Amino acid sequence: DVRSAEARVCLGEQALRAGRFEAAGDQFEAAHRLDADEPGVDLGLARIAHHQSQDGRALTLLRRELKRSGQRPEQALQVARLLIELHHPNRATEVLTRVLELSPASACGRQVVVDALLCRGVAHTLAGRTDCAVADYRRAARLAPSCGAAMRGLAQAYADLGRLRQASYWLQRAQRALPGDPALRHLRRRLMLATVRRAGHRILAPLRAIRK
Repeated sequence: DVRSAEARVCLGEQALRAGRFEAAGDQFEAAHRLDADEPGVDLGLARIAHHQSQDGRALTLLRRELKRSGQRPEQALQVARLLIELHHPNRATEVLTRVLELSPASACGRQVVVDALLCRGVAHTLAGRTDCAVADYRRAARLAPSCGAAMRGLAQAYADLGRLRQASYWLQRAQRALPGDPALRHLRRRLMLATVRRAGHRILAPLRAIRK
């Protein structure tokens, strides 16, 4: 029934996935007129505001969405993802920590936990907390051993920490899980260069010591 706010939100989300932002905006505005408290309305409008580079308005809408549906893990996870896109990793981390507290121990809940851990790993990385990112990615990898995104996150995080052996190990696993991933191709080149530089430093170190 398109006369319900919930149906309008669904139509708005479909329009967003198709890249039809104007049509999506019409649906979310219609949902808001029908029921301003319907979950997903402000989240959808926030996505549109972000697309239009109206990030201040997007943040205001996300705050409203959190007040309304912050107890729903799936909805809060979507809010956190948009907060990361808006370059607010610390606020996203707070939301994701709450998602992890709320998520049930069911099979469906486990997937939400894995997604929240991956997302929080990204937030930690953006905030410069790489060790925390490693902890979240490792936890996600334990819960979902075949999760290529967790492997990729670990490879990137260990590379950021300069732990090249661990980075190479997780890179190889990630490449098997995500063949052809462009981020992994870039990381592979990055690790090769870092390995060459490290080997060069080891070779030149004795020569520098002699010169001194």
